[in-house]
Amino acid sequence: MKTEDFYAQAVNSDSAAANYGEIPVAAPPGARFAHAIGNGPLVPGTPDRIFVALEQGGRVFIVSEKLATRVPPIPACDAAGADITKKADAADGAFMKGGGKNKKLLDQVEKLRNEADAAVCACFAGKVKGTPAFKAAEAQAAAIVAALTGK
Repeated sequence: MKTEDFYAQAVNSDSAAANYGEIPVAAPPGARFAHAIGNGPLVPGTPDRIFVALEQGGRVFIVSEKLATRVPPIPACDAAGADITKKADAADGAFMKGGGKNKKLLDQVEKLRNEADAAVCACFAGKVKGTPAFKAAEAQAAAIVAALTGK
């Protein structure tokens, strides 16, 4: 429940997305868990959706909602993956120049792009906490849980 792959498959999204970090949400009495993440387009970017998962009474609820408050970019975090992205672009260029047949280069491109995404998202998750947009996302997650549980 804490991976972007889970949410991408659970909500049958048409596009890839990045997990920009966890949003604290309390599990209500009787629930085994409640979990929320900020999710959005692949980096660089910012989260534009909130995903909330709640298990209660033997049922699992998954909610995907547009974030009510826009999350502004954090330029330092976009820069966090820039060097890795340059390496990925260079490897991608070599792959294409070679006719797109070198599987090792293709694997390297994917690995580097994943590393760049992870660096940006880790930076973002650390720096967004305490901002008004993050506080709004926490309130939105709590409201979703309350709506699901009737409390």
